[in-house]
Amino acid sequence: MKKKALFLLSAGMLITLMGCQKNEAEHTAALKTADSVAVASKGMTSEVAKPLASSEKKFVRSGDARVKVNNVVQSTHRIEQAVSRAGGFVTQSDLESVVDRQEETQVSADSVWVTTQYHTQSTLTLRIPEQELPMVLQHIAQEIVYLDYRKLGAEDVTLQLLNQTLEQQRHQKSAERLEQKIDVNKGRLNPIIAAEKERSDKQAQADGKFIEKLALTDKVSYATLTLALYQEPAVLNERKALFNVPERLRPSLGFQLWENAKTGWSALEQVLSFLILLWPLGVLGTLGYMGYRRWARK
Repeated sequence: MKKKALFLLSAGMLITLMGCQKNEAEHTAALKTADSVAVASKGMTSEVAKPLASSEKKFVRSGDARVKVNNVVQSTHRIEQAVSRAGGFVTQSDLESVVDRQEETQVSADSVWVTTQYHTQSTLTLRIPEQELPMVLQHIAQEIVYLDYRKLGAEDVTLQLLNQTLEQQRHQKSAERLEQKIDVNKGRLNPIIAAEKERSDKQAQADGKFIEKLALTDKVSYATLTLALYQEPAVLNERKALFNVPERLRPSLGFQLWENAKTGWSALEQVLSFLILLWPLGVLGTLGYMGYRRWARK
């Protein structure tokens, strides 16, 4: 009994020790995974992406990143939904599967086993409200398994916006002064025509500056982020049929001979038709030969 109890106690301790080692290994793997996700999450966020509390400075924020995810299709849909909830929009969304390698193995007389290795990838162009950019970047970070790279930039366009505003005001005031000049010279046609043309040019310049300002303001209000997603290559195995024509359905020898004979006759007709087109050359050649013979006799 003592030996049996000692054996059971030793076995229990051994099982407990193995279980502890397994749990420790799983815990270590989980920590490594969590660390990699944490690093990726930190890598997506940046001080560049944070809007300033002061409204005096205006920045055009843009960036691009390439990341690895578990499932490209699901991550693409979740990121698009996150951008939509943040008040942004998607200007481009390309999703495709690219074949890396394909092999065929015939398994029967009428079928083959096709093994295809492929990878799925997606390219997104996102327009995100400036204030919501950090939140969207954090959401994207939750999808990341591995971060290849991310680039974020903020261009200060405060003076550029101010310059466009001042130019627009100058052109607008010039157009208004020309309008007054036109009203004063109503009785004289030539000055009115010249002033109208100049006023139209000034107004067109003012409108152009206004549109440029709107375009730049849109870039300030909405950050542009280009995102490339990819995942681990996958393998697809499928069985496909071979479309071989059964031997009993093949044409007989007599039918093939008849078809070839008709084809040969059609070719002969075409040759004869072509030769008939050359009859003037034959007539000229005959007349020339006869003339030569008569000249030779003399």
